[in-house]
Amino acid sequence: MGQGVKYIKLAADQGLALAQLTLGKLLARGEGIKINRQKSFEYYELAAAQNDPEAQWLAALHLIKDEPNEENFQKIFNYLRKSADQNYAPSQYFWVEPMRREYG
Repeated sequence: MGQGVKYIKLAADQGLALAQLTLGKLLARGEGIKINRQKSFEYYELAAAQNDPEAQWLAALHLIKDEPNEENFQKIFNYLRKSADQNYAPSQYFWVEPMRREYG
């Protein structure tokens, strides 16, 4: 683990949402740290619980891609809704695109 990642992890473990989001991204991509998608998701969830809209979006994407099941549907819906309600464009697009296709 690189020195920068070490300090980001320290801040994340102390509850800083931006650090949790950043560490989640690093873990997902394997940048400066070994890839660990489950740990990445855990950090996204921590930041999402603090109402970070990007973390909510990324947590939803993880569930859609890696754990798509009926049990997670409500979690996915809630993450996307909360993120879209905070004007996070990717989440808003997720809601609008199916309607655009349906109603033109």
